[in-house]
Amino acid sequence: MADLVSEILLCLPPEDPACLIRASLVCKAWLRLISDGTFLHCYRAFHRAPPLLTFLANIRCNSEPRFIPFTAPTPFKQPPAFVCSRHPRVMDCRHGRALLFDMWADSEGSLSVWDPITGERQVLPEPDCWYITGAAVLCASAAAGCDHLDCHGGPFLVVCLVIIPVAGGTMEARVYSSDAGSWGAQASIQLGSFSFGEVNFPVVIGDEVYFELNLRILK
Repeated sequence: MADLVSEILLCLPPEDPACLIRASLVCKAWLRLISDGTFLHCYRAFHRAPPLLTFLANIRCNSEPRFIPFTAPTPFKQPPAFVCSRHPRVMDCRHGRALLFDMWADSEGSLSVWDPITGERQVLPEPDCWYITGAAVLCASAAAGCDHLDCHGGPFLVVCLVIIPVAGGTMEARVYSSDAGSWGAQASIQLGSFSFGEVNFPVVIGDEVYFELNLRILK
């Protein structure tokens, strides 16, 4: 009987997250089933790509980034519950995490990784670079072929990209590991003649991060 109930609950639409909550209130047996890690893994695997419920937007002249609901039944209707100064910015968002950059914060609080589900915010140490022009956050198990169904809340990496136009077009990059709690060694490359500008949001394929730099692609 439990297997039959599990098969039925797997068919609940992921675009309405409240369905699972309502089902868990039916009885204690359903609550134990839905809260079990095995069922949640099967639920994510069955539906694969999760639906877009909301997205984070950097809004000018505003105190903090805003959640923009994409569908009606979404719990994300309030601004994120984190404390920043006047100009916080979402640098990247991936694998259940958002990377925040607060240019007016103290050196030890300029970069942080925020979990929009639990509200947990982890402040990163100062990366010791001139100015952050691009960054990415990703699951630390991406190289091991993680399917990102259960890595929520696990270890992560942050890639920090810096372009120094006054140094002959030098690009510097560093990687932060949440496991080590520190930044790795700095890597640099000469880009030659380079027009300084805004770096687009990165693309992550496996454990490789791609940045588009004025019609060039940096991996």
